[in-house]
Amino acid sequence: MIEKRIFTEKDLYEAVKVSKYGDQFRARVRIGRDTVTQKYTYRAFYGSNELDVKVKVRDFIEGQLQGQDEQKTHDELLTTDIEKWLYSEKYGTVKAGSFDRLEQIYLNQIKPYIEGIKTKNVRADLCKMVMQKNLAKGYSYSTLVKIYRLLNMFFDARVLDGSLAVSPMNTVKCYTKDFVRTNQANIRGEREKAIAKRDTGADLTAEEEGLAFSKLRMEDKEEIRFLTDEEIARMRDVAYNGYFLRWTTKTGKQAQSGPYFLKQAKYFLFILNTGLRKGEATALKYSDIDFERKTMMVRKNITTAKKRNAEGIAVGGVQSIESSPKNATSYTIVPINDTAIAILKEMLKDEPSGYCGYIANEGGKPICESAMRKRFDNLLRQAGVEHCGIHSLRHTFASKLYELTRGDSKLVSELIRHSSVSFTEEIYIHLKDKYKQDTIANFSI
Repeated sequence: MIEKRIFTEKDLYEAVKVSKYGDQFRARVRIGRDTVTQKYTYRAFYGSNELDVKVKVRDFIEGQLQGQDEQKTHDELLTTDIEKWLYSEKYGTVKAGSFDRLEQIYLNQIKPYIEGIKTKNVRADLCKMVMQKNLAKGYSYSTLVKIYRLLNMFFDARVLDGSLAVSPMNTVKCYTKDFVRTNQANIRGEREKAIAKRDTGADLTAEEEGLAFSKLRMEDKEEIRFLTDEEIARMRDVAYNGYFLRWTTKTGKQAQSGPYFLKQAKYFLFILNTGLRKGEATALKYSDIDFERKTMMVRKNITTAKKRNAEGIAVGGVQSIESSPKNATSYTIVPINDTAIAILKEMLKDEPSGYCGYIANEGGKPICESAMRKRFDNLLRQAGVEHCGIHSLRHTFASKLYELTRGDSKLVSELIRHSSVSFTEEIYIHLKDKYKQDTIANFSI
């Protein structure tokens, strides 16, 4: 039996001994060893001159190295292979926040189900099993789509570099949104039954116990949160007039102190009037505003991402990263209304003379994502408005545009800077349908 030699990069640079062999030149390269006789085996290379022989030897060694790399990939554990792809090939090619999400999906939704499996042994059944396991846990449609896309990206990369002949994801289909939501509803029903049975003191099966003590996973939001006119009025009142602290004294009298003003609370009214994304609003500077032409230049986006070393490994803590906007249509000059201009002029009164830096700032520096969220939460609480995310301001802006334009999706899409009209209609389909119904209801021949 011949034990094959393992070549290294060093072998490419070793001196090749070339000797005269008849009217030709020859060099021999050791390629293995007979495990019985312990004798080495060689391969000979011939040429009309020394250089010709040396080139052939180098080409041969390079081919051996490439073959060894491919074989190594085939024999590699899938977990090791995906992590190599994630940190060596993917890190640095996508935005920091996007990489964080890729890593999270791999670690939480994929890795637990592929331990001990080699890349070369992966079949479509394994990929389908990963999807099914996460579906059974009640994960949202958006999470399942992320799992599906990550697996596709990885296996496509391995087909592209020649490690695999075909992608096992070729025959795997992603679930539809309706199917996932129906599944989530069924899980909720089974969970409620398990909880009711537990509360009676009856013995639970292992499956019932898992349901009864589990939390439902990352469900899709069925409805988009829009702020009502009354809620907006209360927010505006607190932003401009402040809030009071009220209590009852020991003698039973009602007392109050204030008004207290929330720092830069007016800026959220500006976001409401412009439809900015949170990261765009955090990165916006006064210098991006043309007060005369009533426009703003959206050119930056600030996100929070994990701190990582040069190899992409998380080292603890998070950092704010300034990058380009979400998509190409986001980077643009946007018209803004008189209310937005007036808000910024009011806010500028609280800034040092000549200040043109970040609008949402702390001592001139941009505030972090968590601080921005905390400021918004404080405004909602003091205004007595039900909790919602900052993105609800953008949704409300879009709904007002739909109302003003009577359902003109194209114009709304342009003003909120979506990548396409179809994407806008997918998000706000119920608003589009409402104005379709209103149009037909008021139409007759």
